[in-house]
Amino acid sequence: MMRQLSCLLLLSLTAAADVSVFFVGNSYTQFNNMIVEFQKVAQSRLPGTTVTVAQNVVGGRTIGEAAADTSLVAALKGGAKYDYIVLQDQSLVGGIPANTGWAQRDDGEDAVRDV
Repeated sequence: MMRQLSCLLLLSLTAAADVSVFFVGNSYTQFNNMIVEFQKVAQSRLPGTTVTVAQNVVGGRTIGEAAADTSLVAALKGGAKYDYIVLQDQSLVGGIPANTGWAQRDDGEDAVRDV
């Protein structure tokens, strides 16, 4: 799924001098050097464009939990400006019963909208 999202993002990028992409997610975003690989592919497809990537990731985290993370909120409301923000939700959300205590998808959408 993340590979498909990265491909869609690559297709939407247009040649510019600088493009910045901020990844918010969990272990799917964190491992396999995904953001650096994305950066390499994007720069190879957009000659002359500098692609800057940053991330805020915690293994197993949902979007709702990410939105409540003060370090993420500070990064998004701080001085850096991003052209694109990629959100990776926890892959099991939607299949987890509501009574487990895990933040559910509806909570995450509201929380992200508030940030």
